[in-house]
Amino acid sequence: MDPKYSGLPGIAHDQPDVYETSDLPEADQDYEFGVDTSDSIEQLHISTNESISKFRGRWLDGSKVDFSDNIAKRKKSGYIAQNELWELQAQGEPETPLQKFRRLQCETKELLEDLSSAKEDQIDGVPLPVLAGQVEELIKQLVSLKTEEVTGASFNTSSEAQRELLSKIQSIASSKSEPGKEQQAVYELFVSPEKTDSLNMSKMMELNQRLNKLETLLGADPDALARLTAQHGKKGLVGIAAHLANQAHLFEISHVDKVETRLGLVAQRLSQLAEKSAQVEDADKLNKLFHMEDNSCCLERSLITISQSQ
Repeated sequence: MDPKYSGLPGIAHDQPDVYETSDLPEADQDYEFGVDTSDSIEQLHISTNESISKFRGRWLDGSKVDFSDNIAKRKKSGYIAQNELWELQAQGEPETPLQKFRRLQCETKELLEDLSSAKEDQIDGVPLPVLAGQVEELIKQLVSLKTEEVTGASFNTSSEAQRELLSKIQSIASSKSEPGKEQQAVYELFVSPEKTDSLNMSKMMELNQRLNKLETLLGADPDALARLTAQHGKKGLVGIAAHLANQAHLFEISHVDKVETRLGLVAQRLSQLAEKSAQVEDADKLNKLFHMEDNSCCLERSLITISQSQ
């Protein structure tokens, strides 16, 4: 023990040190967190049951989702929120033809569900299968009505057709066919010519807008387009755009750093080659000097020999 603490009261010198801690670790201890009651903080009260009831019957269609950055002709699309909640008018209030159609459709569905869940064999002397068949025929007649052409409003009945088609396919798949007989289901789709004409016109308008946008971007000069195709070796605009996109990746920081290091190595190699070429030139000059010196010595000796012979 430090001598400066030896004279303090309450210290047991002849006993081991004991440190009191709580029984539970810090992760399992319960702390009381105070609730902020400030007026500047908004307290949100969200009810789970209300949220479930609000979004019941709604879903997101992700079959046509496209969040990619690829070059494509089609437009990018996100999730499509669909809803089958229809607003019906109160009793006694005037209804539009579309609201009447939706009310009748809902009532026929409820009637068909009641008939399917009924325990009696007949109601008021009419057998249940007969009533169910008549209700199904009524539903088919409602679906076949051309309410879109009359009211000008669009509503989604494709889900009903999909459910009916899937139920019939499942019934055919589950039923056992007799040996030697083949069961086939034939479905015919009828499209009104007015709808096809409107779709074709909308597609033509979209193509015209895209062509105008391309002309404003590239210009109407054929020489500019010819220079662009000759420079990149591509004949189509999509190929040129893809080639430019691949070249744009070279300007990323990682590629630029690699190119810079390679250029540094090439510069070092070039300086080494320049030094070696200078050394080779100096060696050639020395060899020429030695050769000239040898020739001068031989010439001097021959002159001395000629002078002595005379």
